[in-house]
Amino acid sequence: MNRLSIALVVSLAALGACQKQEPPAETQRDVTKAQADKKQDVAAAQAEATKDRADAQREVAAEQAQGDPGGTADARKDMAQTDADNQYKVTMERVEGDYKVAKEQCDAQPAAQQGACKDGAKATYDSAKAEAERVRDATKPK
Repeated sequence: MNRLSIALVVSLAALGACQKQEPPAETQRDVTKAQADKKQDVAAAQAEATKDRADAQREVAAEQAQGDPGGTADARKDMAQTDADNQYKVTMERVEGDYKVAKEQCDAQPAAQQGACKDGAKATYDSAKAEAERVRDATKPK
């Protein structure tokens, strides 16, 4: 029983430490890093999307050069699929980056408000993710 009490006290102390309000300078540093990471991740996703689009356009051109209407139609469909998938990836990099920034900003809140702040950030993330999925699915070729 004594060991259980000690374990409970240690666990509660560790949990309480997670909910401390960060000093403003630390929060600003964390937010700035999260924003920079988001910018880098979005740029990488956009670069990959641009490369994939160019590859798909080359494939369409190759099919057109061969005079194969069926092949050209398939290549255009593949390009539309690639565009939809890549737009989703870029959007999700933005959404995930926004979520990380919001969570870092929540750390600046008093401990009692951090849970609600993070819950709000998660709800915003979930909503944006669902919208990104809806747009991706709506723009995919049938």
